[in-house]
Amino acid sequence: MPWKTVSVMEQKICFIQAYLAKRTSKSELCKQFGISRPTGDKWIQRYHLNG
Repeated sequence: MPWKTVSVMEQKICFIQAYLAKRTSKSELCKQFGISRPTGDKWIQRYHLNG
């Protein structure tokens, strides 16, 4: 069975949705998505600036 592929944009959208739901900490979300905290902060900042 092939691996599920997710585009970077889909990953960003899922990350922001999870962040806005506030079910877990930002650090834990970054671990779950396999990104660094600075990257998570960048995605959140861009979301707030651009929607």
